[in-house]
Amino acid sequence: MADWAKLRPYASLIREQAAAYDLDPNLIAGLVWFESGANPTIRSAAGAVGLGQIMPSDTHLRNYDTLFADRPTSEELEDPALNLDWSARIIKQGLDRWGTEAQALAAYLGTINADGAITGTDTWTGVSGNKYVDSILALRDEVPADMFDDMQAQLIAVQRDRDGAHWLKQNIQAEWEALLRNPTPERMSASHQKYKRWVIDNLWSEDWDG
Repeated sequence: MADWAKLRPYASLIREQAAAYDLDPNLIAGLVWFESGANPTIRSAAGAVGLGQIMPSDTHLRNYDTLFADRPTSEELEDPALNLDWSARIIKQGLDRWGTEAQALAAYLGTINADGAITGTDTWTGVSGNKYVDSILALRDEVPADMFDDMQAQLIAVQRDRDGAHWLKQNIQAEWEALLRNPTPERMSASHQKYKRWVIDNLWSEDWDG
């Protein structure tokens, strides 16, 4: 069973990258848990790196350096934001080419043939394409309903209804102050902190307070 608490520090980044590539964030969450257990610095025997186990440009595998020449380096891929961008990008490419999430996942693992059939087994992990796909889709369905809940939903509501601005300001300000009083790693993730500060600095003005 997945320990989703370990994935929560990366929830904002997952949501952002999923939105950027028009993907289901739960799918990316399932992928990340299956691939790395939410460990941003883990490296596989094949040299895959980080949350989404992305193969880097400086791979040690013979004849693969050209294939992955456009990828970031191993060190760069330890950055969660960059790693998740590549994870989402590769899934999106597979989805655009093959048409289904299952095929996109199989392509991510490298277990899809020219006809789009899921087949074969990953050389390094020994996981079959079908088991890989089924496992991640099952994890996708297990992601907690509140994994990607945050103040963004409230922000959208306020944009539709300016009368809610004062209420939102009070709530976000209170949450921001609580964040500073208890700066846990999860709550102080870079994207979370930047987003909160932006809302406070930009969402309301004297015009809104009037």
